[in-house]
Amino acid sequence: MCTEVVSPSPAVYYSVDLPAGADEPANQRPEDAGRLSILNDVSGAFRPNILTAFMGETGAGKTTLLDVLADRKTGGKIEGDIRVNVRRGLSHCIAHRCSVCAPVRCMP
Repeated sequence: MCTEVVSPSPAVYYSVDLPAGADEPANQRPEDAGRLSILNDVSGAFRPNILTAFMGETGAGKTTLLDVLADRKTGGKIEGDIRVNVRRGLSHCIAHRCSVCAPVRCMP
């Protein structure tokens, strides 16, 4: 059963190759040389049977985090330990239980 706690532990990192000619970002982990860190030192846990929402500004990484947790990313480098029910390798459980809603403007 895949409905218990999902916890990236101790942290999750996601990076992509730097575009040609781009400058190396400042304050980056040495192991990410030549790469652009998208998610850096992300950790957390979700309680079972509780609706959880990621909220934040456009470009904050909400969709990227869900895609990494659900193993939907086809490019880049994912590092870290993602667990479901304290076990690794159950990203398919997350993929079937999470979705991303496009922003809706309520007022002009």
